[in-house]
Amino acid sequence: MAIISRAYLQRHLSEQPDDWRQLLISDRLDQRYELRIIARKHGPISASDMMQRLAPLVADGSYRMMVEKWGLQLPAGFLTNFKRR
Repeated sequence: MAIISRAYLQRHLSEQPDDWRQLLISDRLDQRYELRIIARKHGPISASDMMQRLAPLVADGSYRMMVEKWGLQLPAGFLTNFKRR
């Protein structure tokens, strides 16, 4: 038995589809993570700089594609609440 992330499981099964028959996969989630970006005060990059770097990726759909590639989901309202700074 092993606890793995949904993203890892989805990626593994996309690369090894025959494993579906060999694995017993629970429907129950063990943990939920909400990842954030943290910028250190007076650090080499500010929160505003990070948002400026992310903005083009969000605008052209690249960010969504990266998120979906790893089997993750954007938080509800992320795209409509994302603002360029």
